[in-house]
Amino acid sequence: MASPVIELFPGAEDNPFAAMMVQLLQQNLIDHAGKLADFQTMRGRVALVAEDIDSAVTLRFDHGRLSVHRGVHGIPDLVLRGTSDALVDLSRMPPDPRFGFLPDLRSQAT
Repeated sequence: MASPVIELFPGAEDNPFAAMMVQLLQQNLIDHAGKLADFQTMRGRVALVAEDIDSAVTLRFDHGRLSVHRGVHGIPDLVLRGTSDALVDLSRMPPDPRFGFLPDLRSQAT
């Protein structure tokens, strides 16, 4: 299986929130090898809006390639808004037993 390709677009490389999200995603792919197959199949845009730090990034997934953009870029398929801590905490949630690629929102993980 090919290694993931992650690129930061201009403006995103100087955004601490973008850097943190990329680092978190890379670490999750290392810690949970099974997630690499999910990453390889993902296609779409996810905008993360951290309201407490007035920052937003868009993650554009394209079958094993991730492009990170500053702000809301294009038309996202999914927008997640909340505090930066809440957005980071999503990575700690176990997968939903019915939909393994989504977090289990009923989880008590924090």
